Amino acid sequence: MNIALVQAAVSPAANTLGGQGWRQAGELGAALLLSGAIGLEREIRQKDAGLRTHILVGVGAALFMLVSKYGFTDVLEKA
Repeated sequence: MNIALVQAAVSPAANTLGGQGWRQAGELGAALLLSGAIGLEREIRQKDAGLRTHILVGVGAALFMLVSKYGFTDVLEKA
């Protein structure tokens, strides 16, 4: 069976991304780890904003930037 045909059947969007999804997942993972490190340090020092807060803020900010960077390419190409 043709592997490309199987991949297209499983995820039609996989062919249009050109491998971009793994890069964004890695960037979100890096944001999770780095903001988690900051949050863990604050948890150890018993500060108010700890691990969960910093992970949510860090991943949310990274997701906002990724959507801003890659989410509007079709709008920018028309201009």
